[in-house]
Amino acid sequence: MASIVEFGYTISNMSGLNAFSNPNVESWFKFIFRSDDSLTAVSLYFLSRRYSTSPRFFPLYNETRRIRIVLFKGSRFPGVDRVILKLLPFYIRVFSRKFTKYKWTFLFSTSWSRYLNSGQILNVDDPEFTEQELKALLTWEQECQQRGIQTIVATTTHYIKDYFLRHGSQSLYSVIPQGHSQQSIDLSGSKDATLNPKISLVYASPYIHSKGDLHGEHLLWGSSLLLEEIWAPIAASNRFVLHLIGEVGPNAMKSLEKVNTVIHGLVSIEECANILKNCDIGLYPRVKDNFRQVQKISEYIGAGLAIVTFDLMDTSLVKELNIGISVKTVHEFKSALIELERDRTKLSLSKKRSREASQELSWRTLGKRLDQLVS
Repeated sequence: MASIVEFGYTISNMSGLNAFSNPNVESWFKFIFRSDDSLTAVSLYFLSRRYSTSPRFFPLYNETRRIRIVLFKGSRFPGVDRVILKLLPFYIRVFSRKFTKYKWTFLFSTSWSRYLNSGQILNVDDPEFTEQELKALLTWEQECQQRGIQTIVATTTHYIKDYFLRHGSQSLYSVIPQGHSQQSIDLSGSKDATLNPKISLVYASPYIHSKGDLHGEHLLWGSSLLLEEIWAPIAASNRFVLHLIGEVGPNAMKSLEKVNTVIHGLVSIEECANILKNCDIGLYPRVKDNFRQVQKISEYIGAGLAIVTFDLMDTSLVKELNIGISVKTVHEFKSALIELERDRTKLSLSKKRSREASQELSWRTLGKRLDQLVS
């Protein structure tokens, strides 16, 4: 249930994000020979060498200190990852006694449950809200209840929690929001928005494509609305600079109003963080609401940005924390940008609130919250 990669970098050039630094991570082979453990919880984790890993679970697990993480690494050869993933349930079944020694086991699939006799914590960060998904969760709970096994569901929003509870779920729930990777960045150096001659806008995505580009029609990566309907009308006003982090497609490049535009391309996580913290307003120009919580918003908060977004459940943190403006229409989106450019005091206050909220959304803080489930 891992999220789609949101930000403008790839796992191959993410320094430090292709290997855990958590001392409680050990290989699946070493785990077989472990006779005892001081930790009370365990979780499998698959880390691909060809594709991006989860931008949520990798940094979250990396910051935990009370969970034994049994690591499977993928291969650089095509097709091998798929084979390894198919073998994970078999591994759990064969070595189920190893897992049962722990008080809690984290699940990424309810199909693993029948092999385990300890308490189970299900990670649900990107539900589809389908009948099939709901049935699987309720069946898992019922079967665990019949076996006397306690269940917990860890999810990212109260909306998701309330949805499952409303439909008959009886598990305990823990809401652990999406986090950001910028806890080590000194935000005290962020620019004072009241002094900037131009307001710096920023949008980050792996792909920034328009109609005709490979991902031009993609719900997450299609950027025609941003480039053609939001940015083009205000670009020549000389009030803003737009920073684009990610691969800009050929057609997007042609349609892009290049006045006051800075194209950074795909960058490392460190570079992305530094670009973000030197901007003023993070943009979320998507109208599709998945009723989840997008990590991009947390990353903007981690950088201490004000945020302008369409009013979605995906971006509810913006309203909850009062760190920007949520709008209904494209016209309101442009008007919100102009309002913040003119009212520098309001902009600075939104950035200040964002910086204040950033600590609670750092992966380090959220990792401690995950640890609390098994303490």
